[in-house]
Amino acid sequence: MVNVLRIKIEIKVYICFTMNRYYSLFLIMLLLVGCKQTLQLKHPESIACTEEFIYVSNVNGDPSAKDSNGFISKLYKNGAVCENQFIARLNAPKGMCLVGNTLFVTDLDNVAGFNILTKKQAFNFDFSAYNTQFLNDICWDGEKMLYVSSTDMNEIFSIDLYMQKISSLNLKDSLSGTNGLCFHDSILYIVEMGNDSIKGSLAQVSFKNKQATFSRILNHTGILDGLFYCENKLYFSDWQTNGNTTKAQIHIFDLQTKTLSNFPLDKSYNGIADITYDSLHHRIIAPVMEENKIEFWKLN
Repeated sequence: MVNVLRIKIEIKVYICFTMNRYYSLFLIMLLLVGCKQTLQLKHPESIACTEEFIYVSNVNGDPSAKDSNGFISKLYKNGAVCENQFIARLNAPKGMCLVGNTLFVTDLDNVAGFNILTKKQAFNFDFSAYNTQFLNDICWDGEKMLYVSSTDMNEIFSIDLYMQKISSLNLKDSLSGTNGLCFHDSILYIVEMGNDSIKGSLAQVSFKNKQATFSRILNHTGILDGLFYCENKLYFSDWQTNGNTTKAQIHIFDLQTKTLSNFPLDKSYNGIADITYDSLHHRIIAPVMEENKIEFWKLN
C-alpha cells in the first residue's frame, strides 16, 4: 500500500514538473513574440552607426516644434529594429554624431549627449542665448571640438568638450540655410539648403595653421542636406532634381579632380536627408525622411 501511494505521488510530481516546464517554455515563447517590434520610423532625419548598431533620429512631425514626441531608434546593422524608442521625449532631433560611447544629437535650441550603453544623458548644451531654434547637423573633429549648424541663423557653432564652451564661427554673412557638416583633415565641410532665391552650395572652413578660413567649393547646387567624406570624395544629398522636390539625389564631388557626379540610385526617393558612411560595410546609410524608412547603398 505504501509503495502504491509513493508511486502515485511520484507520478503527480512528474506530471506537475512536466506541465510547469512546458508552461514556462510557453510563457518564454509568448514573451519573445511579444518583444519582437516592427520598425516604426517617423520622419527619420539623421544616422549614426557603430560596428553593431544603427541609430536613427526621428523628428516625428513639425521639425521646429517643442512637442516632446521626437525620438531616437536603435537598429541592428541589417536594418531590423532593436528598439524603436531607444531615447524618447525629445522635440525634433536631427543631426547626430558619436564620440566614444556618447551619442550627441541636435534638438532645436539644444545639443544633448547620451551614453549609448546606459541611455543616460551625460551632456546638455543650451543654445537659447544664441536665439537659434533650428540647430541641424553636428560633427566631431576627432579631438575635442564639436561643430553644429544653425539653419535659421545661417551660422555654425563650435562646442569645446574639454572647456564645455559654446562659440560662434561668425559665418552668418557667408552662409545660406546652413545644413550638413563633416570634418576631415583640419577642414570642416558644409552644405547649405539655400533659400527662396538661391540654391544651396558646398563650402569649407579650413583650420590649418590654426586659422579659420572660409571658402566656397560649388555654388548654387541644390537643396542640400547630409554630407560625408570618403576616399577623397564628398558625398552629399540633395532634396531635388531639376526643381522636382519629390526626386532626391546624391552628389559626389571629387576633391582631387574637382568634378561633380551623381551616385546611381535604383529609383526615385522623396527626401533623402542626413546620409552617413558605414565604413565597416563600405556603404551609404540614408534616412528617407518623407517615406519613413532608411536605405542602404553599397559603394564601389
